[in-house]
Amino acid sequence: MAQSLQTINISLPSSMLADVKDLVAAGHFASISEAIRAGINQIKVSLHPKYQNIHLGPSALKDFSQTEKDFLAGKTIPIKSLDDLI
Repeated sequence: MAQSLQTINISLPSSMLADVKDLVAAGHFASISEAIRAGINQIKVSLHPKYQNIHLGPSALKDFSQTEKDFLAGKTIPIKSLDDLI
């Protein structure tokens, strides 16, 4: 069941708002609201005790870095369903 959405107002420095708008314009998020929700979820995960002792080694960080480079270079394949992963 979908949660109902509430509307709030937030204040951001203009540089931060520009950054969020750039992320949306680049297609990383569908909207500013989606970007803010992703940021809040990231904060929740980073503060959750379950995740406090997870440390990524150099190999994992290198993989993430390469993945980001591939994404930014447009070397991605759209996935429409889980069947696309098989």
